[in-house]
Amino acid sequence: MSETILLTGFQSTGEAPGDASGEAARFLDQRELQAEGFRLVGASLPCELGLASERLAELIEEHGPSAIIAVGTHGDAAGPYRLELLAKNELVAEGAGASEPVEHLGSPQIVSTLPLARIKLGLEAEGFEVELSEDAGRSLCNAVFYLIARREVPAGFLFVPPGASSEDVARALACAAEVTAARLVAQRVAALA
Repeated sequence: MSETILLTGFQSTGEAPGDASGEAARFLDQRELQAEGFRLVGASLPCELGLASERLAELIEEHGPSAIIAVGTHGDAAGPYRLELLAKNELVAEGAGASEPVEHLGSPQIVSTLPLARIKLGLEAEGFEVELSEDAGRSLCNAVFYLIARREVPAGFLFVPPGASSEDVARALACAAEVTAARLVAQRVAALA
């Protein structure tokens, strides 16, 4: 029986027609990884926190992933791909100035548990311009990142520039998943030594 790495993106909306994240995640659904015994589960989440949270919980319960990688589009058209380091327990609702917590009584911030340095090297080897970032904003993307980062499996968030093709986003996600699976395998081998 294979282990899964869950990939999530967001459904395209009228406000974000250039968001290829959901399409890229769905494209990779059921793909087998080179790391033996791993396959991908790809899904798109609704662009509303309550619905996204419910869908995410359903996916996690159904598939019991060994790792979770979420992807979304940032607002800087000229910007690189961004691997996020920190998820903050803060959400600013659209049109509102005040923030509220993503999770009441939750930690103020949670660190990504993906092998970010290795993922960065892998993405750069694939020709992507990549940077590490400590600010995932205070919107839906950060909230989803926070919800997955509090899980007990490796989890993190990748921001892609607006206008990135779904093919490029899928290639970046597949690379991140391969690196993550290889790290999981290496950790298990080391634990047996």
